[in-house]
Amino acid sequence: MAEGKGALSAQLAQIDHAEEEEEVEEAADPIKKGKGKKGLPKVLPKTFIAPQCLQWQRILADLYKTVKQKAALYQFYAGSTSMLIIVLNVLIVGKGDLKLSDVTVALFVVFMTILKSLQVQFQFSPVSSQLSASLGAIRDTIVAVEDQRSLGSHGPKDSEDSFVTSVEYEIVKAKVGAAVQEVPSWVLLSIGKAKSKTVDALKADGEAGSGEGGVDSEAKAPADKKIEQSMSHCAAPPIDECEIAFDVEAQGPIRLLQVDGVHTMQAAAPIDPAGVQANCEDSIALAVAQAQEAKNAAMVQVQLKILNGMTATLNPAAKAAAKFDKVFHTIATTQTAIELAINAMIMAISSIPDGSFIDLSNEKNAVLALLAAVNGVIKGIDMKMQFEVLRANAAETDKAIKTLKSKVENKVVELDALQTPLEEAAFAAYKNEFQALVTKYANWLGNNA
Repeated sequence: MAEGKGALSAQLAQIDHAEEEEEVEEAADPIKKGKGKKGLPKVLPKTFIAPQCLQWQRILADLYKTVKQKAALYQFYAGSTSMLIIVLNVLIVGKGDLKLSDVTVALFVVFMTILKSLQVQFQFSPVSSQLSASLGAIRDTIVAVEDQRSLGSHGPKDSEDSFVTSVEYEIVKAKVGAAVQEVPSWVLLSIGKAKSKTVDALKADGEAGSGEGGVDSEAKAPADKKIEQSMSHCAAPPIDECEIAFDVEAQGPIRLLQVDGVHTMQAAAPIDPAGVQANCEDSIALAVAQAQEAKNAAMVQVQLKILNGMTATLNPAAKAAAKFDKVFHTIATTQTAIELAINAMIMAISSIPDGSFIDLSNEKNAVLALLAAVNGVIKGIDMKMQFEVLRANAAETDKAIKTLKSKVENKVVELDALQTPLEEAAFAAYKNEFQALVTKYANWLGNNA
């Protein structure tokens, strides 16, 4: 009976150590369970990735169409208003040869002032440039989504898995979000109504599908699985009822003091193979944990070095972008003020009658021609240099660089404090964002860094 109870104790100890080993393995390498980040499997199934990519494609296609229309419209506005201002200035220059009246010149000036006010208010050129840049980002994202959809539609033979991993999915998902964020908010609001109509139509189709070929409303719910407690362990020998109170987990015989006060040598306790195996498993688990800690420490150092390198690259670029933002803003503001001042002077001179306190009867046409010529030259330089566009690009660059720089610096502080490496998907997102920023603003990082 004692041998049977010892066997039962060995079985229980073996089960406990097996559970502990499984917990250690889970803590050391969670990816062994086949799970990626955020609860997603490491390899995504076809039934998930293909519909998701299709939905992204529809959203990006609608967004691309809308942005393309807005970009073409604002390009037309920017070009037409600038050309009209130059033409009107040329007509004013030829006032004497064309024999235009002062009233006609005043009307030209009023019209030019209105056009310039529209350019200043609605920022035709900067908005057109921003929309054109958004088109490029959306096109690249559509290509990436199409590639992932192709990979998600195929997989290993006789398997529901696709060729897309959770890390690749998170990267494309972040790229889609970045492409949408680059589009101006007013464009997204303009397509909000169309999106709501599309969502309502999809909901209606879904309800119709569920009524026809969807879930059977009359089907019975599956019964809940219940686990009943077994009466006895399958590997345990029969135990006599009178000996139930016996401690089955006693480690060995107890040495008793003899009557004559002399200890007699007792037999050595037998070696338990299960205990030896458990000690070996504990040693292996400890070695795995130590190896994992060393790996994490090395990974933290590598990630810190890469993030510090990003910060070193972004610091001078942020200073240069802020500097040129102020310079271009000053130039654009000064140019606008000069144009409006010249328009006002042209209108005032053309409205002053001959013989008044300022008599320009002989030189009026020459003065008007000179002012209109200067105004036309300034407008031509503006069309060539696009100072408003440069100012908008510098402001956008400054904002993007400072945003990423702040995120990287905060993550460096967090890594120094916690000494815990970033997850693979999170660190890949930082590297991809930095690479995208370097690609987009290569001029700033190359010439000014």
